[in-house]
Amino acid sequence: MRYQIQLLVEKLAEDRVQALKFAASLSGGLLGNHRDAIQRGWAARSSPSLYQEMGVDPVEAERSAYQAMDELISAERAAD
Repeated sequence: MRYQIQLLVEKLAEDRVQALKFAASLSGGLLGNHRDAIQRGWAARSSPSLYQEMGVDPVEAERSAYQAMDELISAERAAD
């Protein structure tokens, strides 16, 4: 498992919000097709009123980000 993904797994076990923040800071190449959902989830967590004004449910965006992180970790484990 790649080092950054291993760190993500450890952070996720400790604090989901900090894990989301960490994941959103990772390079797009590492996140693959999960990048947009993860970055959108962190942005919605950071600025919920802005996302509400844009018509996006910030809770749903954050939930989608956690799902994307789970999928990313599962895919990484399957590749090992």
